[in-house]
Amino acid sequence: LVYKHLPLSQIHPQAIPAAKAAWAAFQQGKFWEYEDALFEQQDNLDEELYLAIAQNLNLDLEQFNRDRISVGAEAAIRDDLKLAQSLAVNGTPFFVLNTEVLQVPLNLSEMESILAKVRS
Repeated sequence: LVYKHLPLSQIHPQAIPAAKAAWAAFQQGKFWEYEDALFEQQDNLDEELYLAIAQNLNLDLEQFNRDRISVGAEAAIRDDLKLAQSLAVNGTPFFVLNTEVLQVPLNLSEMESILAKVRS
């Protein structure tokens, strides 16, 4: 599974700062935990929340803050946005399995069925 950021800043003003915070957590091996916490608090996204989640996950806060304002964070998110644009993706979630675009919404059993076909 490869996660790509598609911050829809036109409708979510905190989308890009949240994506940068998640990218910074990834640098310390805590992306999924951080992303789950962001999702649970998606109606409360702000600077205070980003730091609180990082602290709760025992991230190195100095490194976290450096990473999320870094050129690397900017570039990673910009690259993900360019990829989405090249694939004509304009919303989330969006899944591509090998070269097949999967139509959403998918429920768990549909996703499991598709994965089973790929494995066989």
